Parts: sequence; C-alpha cells; structure tokens
Amino acid sequence: MRPLPTVRAVLRAAACAAILVLVAAACQPDVNMINADPLGTGSYPDEAPLAPSNLTPTGFGQLFASTLDAQVYAQPLVNNGTLLAVTEHNSAYGLDPVTGATKWHTNYGTPWNPADLSCGDLVPEVGITATPVIDPATHHAYFTTKSYLSGTSGPAVWYLHNVAVATGAETAGWPVRIQGHADNDSTTVFDATHEMQRAGLSLVNGVVYLAFGAHCDRTPYVGWVVGVSASAPTITTLWSTEIHQSSGGQAGIWQSGGGLVTDAAGSLYAVTGNGVTPSPGPGLGRPQPNGLGESVVKLTPSSGHLAVADWFTPSNAAQLNSYDGDLGSGGPVGLPDSFGTPAHPHLLAVAGKEGYLEVLDRDDLGGMAQGPGSTDRVVARVGPYGGVWGKPAVWAGDGGYLYLPTASPGPSSAGSSGVLNVFKRVVDGSGNVSFSLAATSSDAFGFSSSSPVVTSDRTTSGSAVVWIIHTDGSSGAGAELRAYNAIPNSGTLTELWSAPIGTASKFVPPAVAGGRVYVGTRDGKLLGFGILAGAPPLSGNIVTFPPTTVGNAIGATATLTASRAATVTAASVRGTGFSIGSPSPALPAALAAGQSITVPVTYTPTLIGGQTGTLTLTTNGGAVSVPLAGTGQAATVPFGATPPSVDFGTLAADGPAATTAVSFRNNTSAPFTITGATSPAAPFSVTGLPAAGMVLAPGQSVGVAVTFTPPATAGSTPTTYNATLVITSSIGAAGVPLKGTSAPPAQISISSLNVGFGSVHVGSSTTRSFTVGNTGGMNLVILKSKPPVSGGFSALTTLAEGTVIPPGTTLTETVKFLPTVTGAASSTWIITGDDGSGQQTVTFTGTGT
Repeated sequence: MRPLPTVRAVLRAAACAAILVLVAAACQPDVNMINADPLGTGSYPDEAPLAPSNLTPTGFGQLFASTLDAQVYAQPLVNNGTLLAVTEHNSAYGLDPVTGATKWHTNYGTPWNPADLSCGDLVPEVGITATPVIDPATHHAYFTTKSYLSGTSGPAVWYLHNVAVATGAETAGWPVRIQGHADNDSTTVFDATHEMQRAGLSLVNGVVYLAFGAHCDRTPYVGWVVGVSASAPTITTLWSTEIHQSSGGQAGIWQSGGGLVTDAAGSLYAVTGNGVTPSPGPGLGRPQPNGLGESVVKLTPSSGHLAVADWFTPSNAAQLNSYDGDLGSGGPVGLPDSFGTPAHPHLLAVAGKEGYLEVLDRDDLGGMAQGPGSTDRVVARVGPYGGVWGKPAVWAGDGGYLYLPTASPGPSSAGSSGVLNVFKRVVDGSGNVSFSLAATSSDAFGFSSSSPVVTSDRTTSGSAVVWIIHTDGSSGAGAELRAYNAIPNSGTLTELWSAPIGTASKFVPPAVAGGRVYVGTRDGKLLGFGILAGAPPLSGNIVTFPPTTVGNAIGATATLTASRAATVTAASVRGTGFSIGSPSPALPAALAAGQSITVPVTYTPTLIGGQTGTLTLTTNGGAVSVPLAGTGQAATVPFGATPPSVDFGTLAADGPAATTAVSFRNNTSAPFTITGATSPAAPFSVTGLPAAGMVLAPGQSVGVAVTFTPPATAGSTPTTYNATLVITSSIGAAGVPLKGTSAPPAQISISSLNVGFGSVHVGSSTTRSFTVGNTGGMNLVILKSKPPVSGGFSALTTLAEGTVIPPGTTLTETVKFLPTVTGAASSTWIITGDDGSGQQTVTFTGTGT
C-alpha cells in the first residue's frame, strides 16, 4: 500500500527558495489539479518569473506549439518534469514542459460518438473532457474516458484510469468502470450513456472524486459524485444529487469544467444545474432532500461514503429551472481565510447564468429561503453583472480581489457580449464581507472565453497578473491569451501582453508552472508561452500609485532584480506625470545575479483619471521596462465613496433586485467618527450601514450594500428612479447618487414551432428558415440553444448560447434537410431565453423519397 495523500498534499510542491534564472534553470513547480489548488482559487503564487516587466513583446512569447490528435478541453497539468495533456480522442500525451517535445503518447480506447444522443455541444467525439488530477506522492495521473462497452457503438461506458505521468503506463488492475446504484438511493442507477464528466477531478485523502452531469440536457440523467480509491481499483462511493425520482430528476454537476472545492477538513462542495429542488428550510444538519437542483451542496465523507452535510438553494430556484438559468453553469471558489471575518471565517463564492455573485459561509451555507421575508440567507449577494459560464479567480494581496468574466452583458453594460469584472473585498458596518465592483474590461469577452487565473510572487504588491483566454464568440475562432495588471487603474484593467492561440476550447483556463503558461485548444494544439531566449536580465513588478490629487506629488520605489550578471547604464521614464530620481546603486551599476537596483519614482497627476507610464533601464543585456500606473483625482475628499455614483442600469419591472457594495473611506491622516446616515428612498434600500459612533481610522473603509428593486411599470415605457445615499461624520458627509431603470421584461418570440420540409429526394437537400425575436422591452439572452443534429437535419446558422437579442430585433435561423434514407424523419431545435417563458422546441419534419 502506498501512502495516501492528505488534502494539503494535493497542493503543489513547495515553492522554490529562490527563482533567479528565468529560462534554463527556472524552478518547475508542479500543478496537479485544475484551478491550482483544492479551494479552486486559480492562484499561482510562486511565479516570480512572470513579473509584469518580463511580459514584453520581444521578451515573452510562444515557446512551442505541439500538435495533438484531437480537441483539448482539459487544463494541462505539470508533474515531476512532464507536461500532461489529454484529448477528446481518448489520448494522453506526456510532453517536455520546456520544448513541447512528445515523451509518450497513449490511446485509451475508442471515443464515444455524441450523435448517439443527437447532441452537438461537443463534436465529433467525446473522450477525455475533464481535467485529470495527479497524486504528488506517486506521480500517477487519474482521468476519465468515455467509450463503448465493445466496438464502436452500443452501450457507453465511463472508465477511470490510473497511469504513470512519466510513461503513460496503466497501473495493473485499472481502469475502473464507473457503474452501480447510488449509495443514497438503490433505485437510482448510473447511466453511462446519458452522463457527461466535465468537472475537473479531485484527490482527497486517498480517494479520487469525479462529478457527472448531462449531454445537452438529454434525459434521463442525474448529477453524481463518484469516489474511487487511489490505491486500489475500487469504487468507494456513488452519491446522487436526486433520489427517488422516476424520471431521473436531473441536477447535473458540470460547472463549465471547474473542479469541486475541497476544504481543509476534506469536505467537498459542488454546484448543480436544473433539476428538482428542495423545499424551503435550513440545509445544515438536515437529511438529504429528494432533489438538490440549482444548489450548492456540501458533502462530507462518512463511513467510506459521501453524505450531505449542508446546502444552499436560491429562493427563486423554480424560476431558474423554468428558463434554464443554471446556477451550476458556474464553478465554486473557496475564498482564502484572509477574505473572511470573525463572524464568517470560511467563505465560498459562486455565480451562474442569472449573473449574481453569491458569497456563502462554508460552515453554514444557508439552506433555502431562510433570509428575511423568505429571501436568501447569504453573506453577500451582488449583481446581476451578466451570465457566467466559468468560475472566479482570486488574488489575496492588496486587500483581496476577485476576478469574474461574464458571457452576456449585465443590466448596466453596453454592447452584446460579456466583460471581465474585477471586485474588491469590502467589509460592511455589520462585519459582513461583500464585493464592490472595482473595474470592468474595456473590451468585450464572448461566449467560450475562459475562466481567469492569477500569477504572483506570493502576495507582493505589483506582482499579480491576471491571465485569461479571450474569444469573441462561441466558435472560439481568433482567440488570444491575455495578461492584465491585477490591480485596476481608475476603474479599468490594463492589458500587459497578448498573443493569438487559434481556436479556444470552451471555458478552459490556462495552466501555469515554472514561469510558463500552457494552453490547450479546440484545434488540437498544446501551446507553451514563456520567457524567450535572450530576454533582458532584470525583472520587476508594476509600480501602482494610490489616487492622488491633481498637482500633488507622491513617491514610490521601483525595485528590479538581476537574474544574471548585468550592468545598468541608464534609466529613463515615459508618461505624463511621472519622473524619476537617481538609481541606487549609482549608474553605471554592475549587478550580480540576485542583486537589486532601486529607482525612486514620483507621480504628479496632471488630469483626473488613470495615467500610465514606463520606467526603462538600459543594460548590457537589453532594455528592461516596468509599467507605472496612477490615478489623478480632484482635491482630496476627506470622506469619500467608491464608486462615487451607482447606476444599476435597466432591470425587468417587478423582477429580481440588483445589489452592489459601496465603500466609504477615511482619506485623512487622523481618525474620525461616523455620526449617522440617510438611507435612499424606495425603490432603493441599504444594509450594513455603519453605526453612529463607529470610528474610522486613517485609510480605513466601511462597505454598504445598496439594492435597487425595480417596480412594476405602467405600459411599455421604462421608468428611471434616482436617490442619494448619505453617510455623515464628524468631519463632514459623503453622498452617493443612485440611479436605476425599470422596464418591461424581455419576451422571446419564435415565428413557428413546427417547420415542415415536405418530400425530398434521398441525396438532395432543401432549406427552411424561422425567426427568433424579442418583443419585450429589455435585452433577451439565449441561455440554451441545441440545434438539430439527427434525421438528416442540420443547422446552417448559429444561434449561440449567450447570444443577446435587443428589443424589437429578430434573428433568422436556417435548417437544411438532406435525407439519406426513405421515410419520415424529424428533429428539434431547443431554445430557451432568460425571459422566464420556459423551453421552446422547434420541430422539423420531412420525408425522404
């Protein structure tokens, strides 16, 4: 028996003591699971080589492009000097992480054909889709394959494999076939054909856990979490999200590929999609209900099996079910303890298609409808900011940030695509954690863009970089790997670097290890990016100045460290408002490897808003540049608010409310006292107001949650509301203007639900069209679109999930019928919008003659 790894042993290997040489001798830490760690933070804190100063067009770029045999939907992993990549052809590759050269390549069986269920989500084959997990103690990888019981058709099977990362060799007695009935309901039996394994795998205390959902929501299916012993080919548990449901119940776990969250005690957290939901009541300490659809579920190992310990279900879960508004389209993230408070030390965040960021207490998730007036009992709920297909990443430095991309626009967003939002951690007057929107990307992010990850040098300010795969739409074409400064500048994100990657796979985040970034693509490539040969010999972090009054000066120090012997001969600065002093040591400065040089930088803003600049050092090994960022503001407000105003945008009349957090800050050098507050008039409301008598220390902030509840409107005309939130103090007042608009909701309209093609000769084809429109007063977002892929019918147009249809607009969709056999044929196009009208099924019929 080999030793069983603990939860903490699954974390990446210990950080290198020093990372001085950026290319050949760079430390290669392991990345053994999706999203970096058991909490799924997406944070890689041991990546000093990825300092912002190294991300230059000539110093950082593509190192290799390895061609694999099929699409790559799983995040690459790195273990013990081998880069592991898996494909939809049921193949795995062991590659050199520096050169991309193939060490080994093994196929593990015939991939499954999704045409068996007429599902076009992932075509033409389904093999290894979920990100594997690697045991750091044994250097063995575990991954699932979907195949056939025999041959190339018939009953489907799922297998869990156990292979050596160094060679690809399967361990004796493996793979394990996933089969059997649920531990929590003997009448619920695993159906391999209808189940899809999308969520990344986890390894917890010697057990590999894999979660299952569905293909295109084809029923019958339920959600599963299956446990298999890592040391013996034995299934230890089969847990089902839905029990005692004659028709399956649904509630799949897919999370856009994100993994289960695991806490230090070994409990698992999963998020489910559409399905039978629990009745209102607490979740903590209650027996599992028959349905756990649209829920965050906490599972605890008990006597070798999994048992439900707690759950959270939105109070509007039934409505979410009606229009495919999956909470489970988003994956959960366990927030580091530094994000918590004494009242709620262990937090979890999740967002789904409805677009709200839910912040939950992992020790008491909240049950269903347990808040005031049968609302949600959560630590915080902010949004909506647009539908989410992915998961957040976090940066624990600089006070705490959370990064969340959306695939559709929020109520206050312009355009028809999503954005990358940045949230700042705040604490309100009641001691609860919330998140204030700190920045939004200036460019749009389309459906299929990835979840983000964050690299840094521990929590060193200025070292954090956000990496994300950007694409314009569902095809993934023309995608880019992008890097952004993790700290916003005047409400925007600063792009540091980008490179094309070809066709992006849906939602898959990049992987990071040893100063390199790895990306798998839909066109069968595994790309590696890193420091290029001949890169400059110095590196340094971004220098970010706090908001500064126009005309005033503020100083900071830029520090650059040598990765090899170098001589600095000159220093210069570009950018309005920035200046430098004399470097230390004085120039020319001969630096040994590991030695640093400092340069004093002064920022004197000349305008209100964000300003950027560049500090450049000239060396005998080339020029090295460090980004500079500052924000000019009007004369300092002793007691100020961020954001200074709030526009909730346009929400559906009499529909769900929108909430955001506003932070009030002491900008002086002395403490002062809060004396009172004036709440805004309806339809606005606030929670978490600071109590009169509260003392704010210099630089301290307090958050307030502000909510806009859109009233019903008369007729079809939108109505705009305005109000002001005011907090008073011993040195003056701070006010925040509020604005929100209530409008008639979106309404999907389909020209015909039955489209006939008549008789068509076999081998010939004809086309028919129908329209999808929006007759309501707000944008309509398409949440589900499953075009026909069987019976000789195929779509010639793409109504992608995440498509936005503005009011009064129609889209024309065209379908071709090409019969291959004689006789009657039919197929369907399933469409669901976010208007709450439910699933729309367009049926196509024709006869081959």
